[in-house]
Amino acid sequence: SPLRIANCVIHSINVVLVHLLMRALRLQRSWASMGAALFAVHPVHLENLPYLVGRADSLASCFLFFGLLLRLWARQCWCRLMSHRKRQFIVLAAHLAAMVCALA
Repeated sequence: SPLRIANCVIHSINVVLVHLLMRALRLQRSWASMGAALFAVHPVHLENLPYLVGRADSLASCFLFFGLLLRLWARQCWCRLMSHRKRQFIVLAAHLAAMVCALA
């Protein structure tokens, strides 16, 4: 059904975000790939795929990982580019919006 396909797409996005998050935390590519693969096949995360009710958990995870990536990116910009306050504000506002979406 199309709703289950959407759950699979959301889960795939989460796997990519986990990999990017681990790379942003400066883990080696092989460790980040193994961590993302473990996230992809772990039974706790896979039980959300066949059940439509599990979409809320998958979406909350998606927004949480995206918000954490934005926060790490903002921190890196803060250290490198002290003159770009406007960009930092936009990234931090997007981070807060993603966190609010994760809680909703």
